[in-house]
Amino acid sequence: MSLVEVMISLAIGSFIAIGSAASAILFAKIANAHENRSVFNMDVRNGLEQLSFDIRNSNNVSSRGNDRFTLTFKDDDDVEYRGNETDKNVTRTQGGSVRTIFSNVIKFDVLQSGDSSSTLTFKDDEISIESIEFERHNGAMADTELKITDFTFKIRNSNEED
Repeated sequence: MSLVEVMISLAIGSFIAIGSAASAILFAKIANAHENRSVFNMDVRNGLEQLSFDIRNSNNVSSRGNDRFTLTFKDDDDVEYRGNETDKNVTRTQGGSVRTIFSNVIKFDVLQSGDSSSTLTFKDDEISIESIEFERHNGAMADTELKITDFTFKIRNSNEED
């Protein structure tokens, strides 16, 4: 082999090695982003399960606000859900124990009864949530965004008749 052939072989080998390394790094970034989205989706799904379980099994909605609501149960152990845009969490408080149900929340809006001029009215056996918006960051840019809008839960154990 001549020196020119060796140099050409090394150049071609270098291009292949650089391309392989770049592909491996890109694949690792894609796999990491997918894993982050999977964990995020699982957290949202688990939070929605807890939220819907509590609402379905409560007796009534005893209070509501723009970013919170309180559910009453037969055993008089109220459960409060409260959004906090500063901490980007929605917490569940029961018997003095506070637990984060949703994280990465940028908006938590609960529909509430309006004043006398408003047509919005809600029974004590249903809760309507205008939106929950999630945004998970991986570095400076948001890598996962989710918006759940306009959903209503009906309480099973209420005393109201339909």
